[in-house]
Amino acid sequence: MLANLFKPKWQHTNPSTRANAALKLREDNPEQFRILSKLATSDPSQEVREAALSQIEQFDHLIELLNHDTQDSIHFENKIAQQLNESSSPESLIERLRATTSEENAMRIVANSAHATLLGTLVGQIQSEQQLAALATSSAPIAIRKHAAQKIQSTTVIESLLKDTRQSDKAIYRIIKDKLAAAKEAERHATEQTEKAQHIAEQMHTVAHGEWFPLFGATCENLSNEWQDIAAEYCSASTDLYEAAESLAQQRIEEHQAAQLAEQRERQDKEAATKQAEQLIGDIQALLSACDPQQLLNHANLRSELNEQLNNIEARWADAQLSGKTQLHKAFNQELEDARQELAKLAECNEKHEQLRAFLAQTQTPEFQEQSEQERLRQAKKALASAAWPNSLPAPNEVEQLNTLITELQRSREALAKSKAAVTKEINSKLTAFEKAIETGEIKTANKLSRSAQEMLSKLNGDADAHLHQRYRGLQGQLQELKDWQGFAVTPKKEQLCAEMEALAQQDLPPQQKAKQIKKLQQQWRVLDATDPVHSQAIWKRFKAAADLAYAPCEEHFANQGKVRAYNLAQRQTIFDQVTTYLEATDWQNTDWRNVEKVVQTAKEEWRRFIPVDRNPGQKLQDAFNVLLAPVEAHLKSIKEEAKQRKLELIEQAAALTTYDDVSAAAQEAKALQQHWKEAGPTFHSQERKLWRAFRDHCDVIFARLQDSLPSVAEQQSAKSAIQNTLASLEASLEKPRHLELVLAEANNLLSTLIDEENITPKDQQRLARAINQLDNERDRLARAFAQNNDHRVLAAPLDEAEEAVLSDNPVDLQAIPEELGSIEPMNLRREKLLAIIDNRALLEDELTQTGVQARELCIRLEILLNEPSPESDEALRMEYQMQRLQQALERQSRSTDLTDLVALEAEWLALPFKGAYPEYQVRFEGLFSSLLN
Repeated sequence: MLANLFKPKWQHTNPSTRANAALKLREDNPEQFRILSKLATSDPSQEVREAALSQIEQFDHLIELLNHDTQDSIHFENKIAQQLNESSSPESLIERLRATTSEENAMRIVANSAHATLLGTLVGQIQSEQQLAALATSSAPIAIRKHAAQKIQSTTVIESLLKDTRQSDKAIYRIIKDKLAAAKEAERHATEQTEKAQHIAEQMHTVAHGEWFPLFGATCENLSNEWQDIAAEYCSASTDLYEAAESLAQQRIEEHQAAQLAEQRERQDKEAATKQAEQLIGDIQALLSACDPQQLLNHANLRSELNEQLNNIEARWADAQLSGKTQLHKAFNQELEDARQELAKLAECNEKHEQLRAFLAQTQTPEFQEQSEQERLRQAKKALASAAWPNSLPAPNEVEQLNTLITELQRSREALAKSKAAVTKEINSKLTAFEKAIETGEIKTANKLSRSAQEMLSKLNGDADAHLHQRYRGLQGQLQELKDWQGFAVTPKKEQLCAEMEALAQQDLPPQQKAKQIKKLQQQWRVLDATDPVHSQAIWKRFKAAADLAYAPCEEHFANQGKVRAYNLAQRQTIFDQVTTYLEATDWQNTDWRNVEKVVQTAKEEWRRFIPVDRNPGQKLQDAFNVLLAPVEAHLKSIKEEAKQRKLELIEQAAALTTYDDVSAAAQEAKALQQHWKEAGPTFHSQERKLWRAFRDHCDVIFARLQDSLPSVAEQQSAKSAIQNTLASLEASLEKPRHLELVLAEANNLLSTLIDEENITPKDQQRLARAINQLDNERDRLARAFAQNNDHRVLAAPLDEAEEAVLSDNPVDLQAIPEELGSIEPMNLRREKLLAIIDNRALLEDELTQTGVQARELCIRLEILLNEPSPESDEALRMEYQMQRLQQALERQSRSTDLTDLVALEAEWLALPFKGAYPEYQVRFEGLFSSLLN
């Protein structure tokens, strides 16, 4: 107790006393700040630590405490983040934060503040590959980690990060994997380009030192163009060899061209002497005939120019030394004299024309306008009388203008007296609205009203009342003051937009994304500029220059995309023309509609390959293509509808046969119906399986009744044979699955009939029991697996429709695409790819190429799994696939087909995006798979 009397209260044993003492300490006192730091970081009481922290406000002090790595570091981070939120210049505080603490701490604090958008800028300033790698695997937001991963360039760091993220972070793993692939591709490209540069240099050396030949120059130009296409960094090793060879080749080309020019010049000189004299005379004649006298009259510079041209022609005659040609010389002099006399006549008339122009120009001056209308009318009449334009020349427009002016002055003088009262009233109304616009701060409206009021005051030509002018000047002063205040508020926002545009110009973004950002900033500028009364040209030029710099890579990208779209559009036009020719040449009365359907399907597949295209011409061509195919597709649909109706009738007939008294006759009729079923042809794929099952169920009932009606003696005699056949059928189905539902139904019917037979041997009973057990297991596995694939099919349906719209260049209903596809990761991945391609159609070509490869491989795998032959064109690929998986192939020879493998293969097929672009693979895979059950 005595010791507590002499200890400072901040060292008291009671936490509340220490907390109260901490609240009395100040951080601007160094000694008290040392005590506060100690209490805030090491006091065992939470209350005391919070009280001490509440007394610390300086930014640098908080960072110093944060670096102590205490248990309350989260409280320090929150308080620093709060100061960032309250600061008017958070950028400077963030720089101090980064300079005094770890990058990870800085990133976490900024992320918790209201300035989380600055994280991307901070990541962009990190230069250390190791720091970027650490940030990519940290707990920072995913967008920041992706940004950091994108900045990493070191192959060593990429390979290390690839190992670290393989199992822990799929998003970062995909980014790093793509960057590693890009680095390897760049290395391969560099080697290829270097070898190409060496080859071009050697070719140029061979050509330069070889014999001259007619295509010498063209060959050198082609080699030079190929050299220019190669980047400079790939040419350094071959530059000396190439430049020496190119210099020699250029020298030889120049020497050859000089010799040819000398020969040509000698021939031309001989022919030019005679033609030149005739040409100069023709030049004078052509010069005069080409000139419009009215234009020469109105424009002194044209007359001067014509005179100068005549002097030039005369000088050319003298230089050509053609005076010895007497007849041509006389004709030349006569033409020249006539032209100069015409110019002199026009110059005399032009003086009067200039007088009229001068007076009309005077009428536009303020001095003339300030004169009374009576005085202006007198002067105009005097100027018209003094012009006295000659009748031999058409009167110029100025005479008509002067007459018009006189007429207008006379009418204006009459109308002014009538309109002054109405104009004065309207001016008062405009000024009232002008004053109201200033009060509400509507600068644009106020400017418009100011100009309108000024125009009306000028209409009165100085006759307006003095109080109107005084009121107008007062409102103009208020408007200027309002403009000054608003200009002061808008300028910092414009400077911020300039800074954002300059930063955007330095960012490495996809062209479409960058163009979208540029457009967004430009829209913000226009909104600000609409309220800016100053319109500073300096800040506009800065923003414009940054926008042009940022858009430069986008412009090149869009130009390249335009070429691709033009080529695709041309290919689609070719397809359209070919289909049109085929349909016009088809005899629709005697045609095979299956072949027509195949041609239409092939045309659609080729059509989808050539995307993207320009929107307007592409949409027009798409509409024309749809119209072209609509009648054919409608007829094909009607054929399938007829097949559907026919099969429904067969199902009704089969259902009726199930109740016939004559079982044998019913079985014969059922076989006939089965033949009719085949002849009816295919119907819609979505209905075919359902119809077949219904038909097959009725047939099963008919044949089961036939089996029940057989004599019991025959059953006993054939029991053993039936068991042997059933077991053989089951074993064959397990080896090579086909029509499993039919096999299972028939086996169950037979087994349920024979299971209780007494003449079955114990060995047959054991074999039969094992077959039943295996059959039940396979049925259970199949049921569970197909239940899972039903979910896949339901999820795949809206994706199939959206992908078909993309392939057909039709609008995509984004609302029909599910927001989330549950826990089925492959289907989620398919959805992400679809959304990415909808945003950027340029990704579609690569995705279609990858889908084609995967679809073909899945077809081969299914054929291997079912021991079915592959098409001849795929036999080599099938052999390669089997050699790669030799052990699985050997195991496949020694055991039955695993139905779970088949279902898993179907799940892969359902998760495959844009497979609708390859209908040949769809028919091949789905037809083979559907035969397993039907």
